[in-house]
Amino acid sequence: MGPKDFAGRYKPITLEQKDGVYLKMYHKDDAKPQRKLGHFNVVDEQDTRDMESLMKKTMKLKDSIRFIQQD
Repeated sequence: MGPKDFAGRYKPITLEQKDGVYLKMYHKDDAKPQRKLGHFNVVDEQDTRDMESLMKKTMKLKDSIRFIQQD
């Protein structure tokens, strides 16, 4: 989701698809507050069914995302 304090063109997020984390961007030109721009899938590739580990990975990913305005 676009952050509450940002609107306009943004640098698209890129992410190497690894460790069970996959990014799907919707290729929208502009971010708007609370507008969905894409989504992540966090997958338990070893089928450990360890929900705590998946949630930690998801929260770490969430906290690492930053929007940068495009020039």
